[in-house]
Amino acid sequence: MKRFIKKILIFSFIVSLIYPFFIIGSAKIFGSNQKNLKFIPNRSWTKKTLEEADNYGDVNILFLGSSHAYRGFDIRLFKKFGKSFNLGTTSQTPVQSYFLLKKYLNILKPEYIIIDIYFPLFESDGIESSIDIISNYFSIYNFKLLFLSPNPIVLNTLIYANYYYLSNRNNYKIKEYQNKFDKYISGGFVERKPQFYVSNETFVKRKIKMNPTQKKAFENMINLIKQKNIKYILIHSPITKIEYISYTNTKELNDYIRQKGIFLNFNEIPIPLNDNLHFYDRHHLNQYGVHIFNKYLIEYLVKIFPELNKEKK
Repeated sequence: MKRFIKKILIFSFIVSLIYPFFIIGSAKIFGSNQKNLKFIPNRSWTKKTLEEADNYGDVNILFLGSSHAYRGFDIRLFKKFGKSFNLGTTSQTPVQSYFLLKKYLNILKPEYIIIDIYFPLFESDGIESSIDIISNYFSIYNFKLLFLSPNPIVLNTLIYANYYYLSNRNNYKIKEYQNKFDKYISGGFVERKPQFYVSNETFVKRKIKMNPTQKKAFENMINLIKQKNIKYILIHSPITKIEYISYTNTKELNDYIRQKGIFLNFNEIPIPLNDNLHFYDRHHLNQYGVHIFNKYLIEYLVKIFPELNKEKK
C-alpha cells in the first residue's frame, strides 16, 4: 500500500511539472481562447481599474460589485462625501468581490463600503469574472482566485496568463481598452453613452438558486468587513421591472440579504425610473437613470449615516 501511494505521489508530481508546458504549448498552437482556456485580455475596463486602485490612496467610500457597480455608482456624484473608488469589475460575483476586498482593503482603507447585489450572480460559477481579472491584470495574488473557486478553465487561464506576462515583462503593456460607447472616469466609474432600452425580450419566470460557493464567499466578505469595523451597506441597483418580476423567489433572496446587514433594494423602493427611458439594456441604467438612482441613494445614505452629511475637504 505504501509503495502504491508513493507511486501515485511521484506520478502526480511529474504531471504537475509537465501540465503547464502542455497548456502553454496548446495556447501557442491553437490560440489562447479555447474551450478550456480563456486568456482574453483587453476586453474590459478591469486592467485600468485595478492598476488605478494600486496607487489611488485612502478613500472614504468604496464600491464593490459587477458592471451594475462600475456603471451604476457615479463617483463624481459622491464627491461631497470625500474621495471614493469604484472597484466594480465585469460579472463580479461574491467570490471576486471577496478576493478584491482582501487585496485592496489595506490599500484603499475605506471608511464605508457599498456592495452591489445582483441576485443572478449568486447562482453563477464566477468563471467569467475570474477569467476577466486574470486575463487583464497580472499578479501572483491571482492564484487565490483559484483557491476560492477551483475550476480547470480558471487554472489553465492562470497558467498561461502568468507565462504570458512573465515572458513579456519588458514589453507587457496591453493596448488600453476602448469602445465607442464608454468613457472611463478616474476612480473606476464607466459612463455609458446615452442609449435607450427597447424591450423585445420574453422573460420566463425562474427561481434564483444560490450557489453554495458564492454564498460562502459573500458571508466571508461580510465577516471581514465587520472584523475591520468598517461601516457598510448592501444595495440592489435598479433593473428593469420586466426582469425583476421574472424572479419567483425575491422574498427569500431579500430576507437572506437583510440578515447580513442594511439592505436597500431599489427595485422595491419607489423611485421614478422608466424601463425605456432610464436603461440601456434589461439590467443596466443609462446615464439619465444613474443620476436619478444616485440622487435617491445619497438621500438614503445620509439618513443611515448622518455623519456623511458633513462635507469632506
